[in-house]
Amino acid sequence: MKNIKKIFAFFLILSFISFNSSSLIVFAENNNNHPPQSKINICHEDGDSGNWNALSVDENGWNGHSSHTNDYLYNGPTKDGKPDNKDKKADSWCKNNIPQPPAPETSTLNATKIVCDSEADLPNWGYGGPEITSTTATDFISTHPNCKIEPWTFEWAPDGTSNPGDNIIGPAGGAWTPFTDTATIPVGVSTWVREQMQEGYIPFSGATTDLNSDSAKNSAELYCDNDVLNYDNYDKTNDTIGPRQNHFCVAFNAKVPPTPTTGSIEITKYSCPEGTSVTRSSNGVGGTIPNGCTPEVGKTFGYVHG
Repeated sequence: MKNIKKIFAFFLILSFISFNSSSLIVFAENNNNHPPQSKINICHEDGDSGNWNALSVDENGWNGHSSHTNDYLYNGPTKDGKPDNKDKKADSWCKNNIPQPPAPETSTLNATKIVCDSEADLPNWGYGGPEITSTTATDFISTHPNCKIEPWTFEWAPDGTSNPGDNIIGPAGGAWTPFTDTATIPVGVSTWVREQMQEGYIPFSGATTDLNSDSAKNSAELYCDNDVLNYDNYDKTNDTIGPRQNHFCVAFNAKVPPTPTTGSIEITKYSCPEGTSVTRSSNGVGGTIPNGCTPEVGKTFGYVHG
């Protein structure tokens, strides 16, 4: 009976070994057909919450995460090849080391020309005015119905370029690059801007002093960024407060009033005492009326011109 029990026990053991050996063989075969994937450490943003998670994912899984705009590879502290997130320090590393986009190498210069019906409609900001922004031109137009935006040609030049003249008709040439509406300029440095003058428009007075005088203010106007000063055709973009991606300039002008083609003559007849001496130099236009002379009304005159 004991021998029978031993034989039965041996059979069970042999069957168990055989069954598990088959399982191990199959497992090994599966392992050879599908090798384990390498791991890669990443920083993953949790939606738009502003929270970050340091994760260890399959290398192939990065293909999915790389499409997440803000996710990036983790290079912080690790333990056993994975992000060491003790006390959330791996998550904190992710939040504190978000890659910053490279600084732009160029910026955009935006220039707008406003033409008004008369010089009296111009703002006279040469004595000091608001900083020029993206809405300056449209804001001005909305409150000045006698003014409108017109297509125009401007020019820009690198810092250090001198003023070629405020009232040159057409291009200035040299270092000055013409553009309409917008131009691409270097970032982080100041740039000079002018407009190409056209015939028939009020010139720049060029005033840089006594800016509140009538002679200074009777002028075309050009301003860029916070260079809202003077009545010259030579303004500067500003990068002193840090590189800007956009600069804004606005120019104002009006057409020269047409020369009158007609006029009037006013003639007055005076009756003077006999013997009154009258001379052109003393009693002509702008002179004095001799004593005793009185104006007569209802008189008719004739004239010849040409």
